[in-house]
Amino acid sequence: MDYLKGTDIKLFQEDDVFHINIDTVLLGQWLDIPKDKDILDIGTNTGALLLYAARFSPRSLTGIDINEKALKIAEKNLIYNNVQAELILTDVRDFRHDLFDIIICNPPFYERSSDARSFKDAAKCEESMPLDDLFNAYRHLIKDNGYIYMCYPAKRLFTLYDMCEKYKYRICKMQFVHNKDKEAFRVLVKLKRGKTISTTIEKPLYI
Repeated sequence: MDYLKGTDIKLFQEDDVFHINIDTVLLGQWLDIPKDKDILDIGTNTGALLLYAARFSPRSLTGIDINEKALKIAEKNLIYNNVQAELILTDVRDFRHDLFDIIICNPPFYERSSDARSFKDAAKCEESMPLDDLFNAYRHLIKDNGYIYMCYPAKRLFTLYDMCEKYKYRICKMQFVHNKDKEAFRVLVKLKRGKTISTTIEKPLYI
């Protein structure tokens, strides 16, 4: 059993599904959500981001994933931590639901390699959830005044920006994450529908 960093929340994990990593922790700790919101976690895996989101007293929590075993572990984690959430086995491209106030997503972004033979490895590859398909799905799932929280490679910020332009989202807040004194390797973004008026760029985070 592990702990979610920055909390006293305990988490069960198993070897053949994804373990929480630095991206999970960065995004979970960056969330800032008003209470009584309907929240969707896309690619919920073992429920870590749902558990982070539960600290904000949401009206409802929903997690979706294509990995049935991961969702069973997520259910175990939610029950252990007394958190109520709806868990659904589905691909986001097929998912339809009442609209959400908040969407959380830590999308896959690795290129497929010859080593990506297992389900776990393949699911880390971008082709399992192309960014274009993900943004298209957002349109059917988020309220007009809703927000989307994402973690993405910093070097691919312009890819993310182009997708925002295509689907008419704006980056209203962002923060670059650096490894010690090196260049940024991740960017945390908060998106909202509409034209870009201004963007809050927070101080860089060094880990």
